[in-house]
Amino acid sequence: MLVFSKTDKNIVISGKTFYAKDAIKAVGGKWDATSQNWTISSDTTAEVLNGLEDSAKEAKKKEKDDKAVALAYTKSPEGIAAAKEGERKHILACLEQKKKTGAYHWICCENCVVINWERKHTSCQACAQWSGQSWNSFRVRGSIYTGD
Repeated sequence: MLVFSKTDKNIVISGKTFYAKDAIKAVGGKWDATSQNWTISSDTTAEVLNGLEDSAKEAKKKEKDDKAVALAYTKSPEGIAAAKEGERKHILACLEQKKKTGAYHWICCENCVVINWERKHTSCQACAQWSGQSWNSFRVRGSIYTGD
């Protein structure tokens, strides 16, 4: 919700202005970083101010709809296939970098499945070791994880 307050020289717009920022800029609004508010000319009409509020609501609704569409795509067969292909390309790029620089890398081979990129966890059945009871295929930073 936008909050409008009038000063001597202009109108100050505060509140949740993120979704209205483009509309505010379009009517000549300026961002004041010190007060964290927008300012526009004081001769701006009430219709324009109502239009800013409507623009904010439309932009927020559009972002929500776009997120819903993106989420639906990631759960679709096409989205899952695209994500797997992107993951595969990333793994191959990491392995290529490893070949070029010779530097240590936590992805062991092309068959690795990255479980968590930030924590550098992979699972690789091709490089797994049999412990006598189960396959140790979980890798942490390039080494077989033993649970120690």
